[in-house]
Amino acid sequence: MDPFASLAFHRIAKCEASLNDNDYHTIEVQRSGTLITASLGGTQILAGNDATFGGGRIGLGSFNDSVRFDDVTITTPGGAPGPGTSSSKPKACS
Repeated sequence: MDPFASLAFHRIAKCEASLNDNDYHTIEVQRSGTLITASLGGTQILAGNDATFGGGRIGLGSFNDSVRFDDVTITTPGGAPGPGTSSSKPKACS
């Protein structure tokens, strides 16, 4: 059973942007209280407020397209690694 099946999707901000290349891009998402901002290449592209979740875990994905993530870092407001994260790189599978 999907624990999120009862949650409704609601948009807090929208940005019409596309990246039609095969380059890597830096994306940063920050949350301060209810304010959530997103930046692409150092330029803020989204801002919205949402008080639905006061805490919890992150999720990454794409909408209606494929995506690959690399070098994901989670930090606390003070800049320390977030709970459940490790500063060491994972070992390669053999």
